[in-house]
Amino acid sequence: MLSILSTISVSLYAIVGGPSVGKTSIIQELKNKGEIVCEEAATDIILEERRKGNTTPWTEEGFEVRIFDEKVKREKEASLLAKDQGKSTVFTDRGLLDSLYYLEINQKKSSKEYETIASVLKELHSDTRYDAVFYIEPYNGEDFTSTVTEHRHEDTAEAKKQAKHIKEIYEKTPMPLIIVPAHMTPKARANFVLEEVKALQKASK
Repeated sequence: MLSILSTISVSLYAIVGGPSVGKTSIIQELKNKGEIVCEEAATDIILEERRKGNTTPWTEEGFEVRIFDEKVKREKEASLLAKDQGKSTVFTDRGLLDSLYYLEINQKKSSKEYETIASVLKELHSDTRYDAVFYIEPYNGEDFTSTVTEHRHEDTAEAKKQAKHIKEIYEKTPMPLIIVPAHMTPKARANFVLEEVKALQKASK
């Protein structure tokens, strides 16, 4: 898997941020515009487990590794699809570094899961994996509302905390971190992302 990934000449751009900030809405807008996207893995896995009667799958051992593996798989498949279609960019809902954060907040930094994911991240050169990381500000700044749903278990206070720390994780890497402003529609945010990508690609030539 790693050798296949290393041969793909496609630029990856991560859309990151806390819960309920609109990442998936932006990804869908980009998809509607014909862009190749990598959709979030966590929501699909949580919904799958809930259909089986498991109401809190995120508390189980191996949950983050399962999400991480699916995320890597989806990024690979999206990159191959982009290459097949002659496209040079892929936009992904969340970045791989998110997995370490969620293990940390669940007091699993010394776990086998953390060790496994950290090892693979190192092989994948995760600190330079994305050509840029787009951090999505909440629609209403610090006053955004996050509610518990069938696939989301964070309240507003926890969502704010997660947003702050996820941003800090990517700020520590050399990857460009671009802030996508609040008070914009998903379509406007998607257009903002595309314009920033064009500017980055132009500057790199």
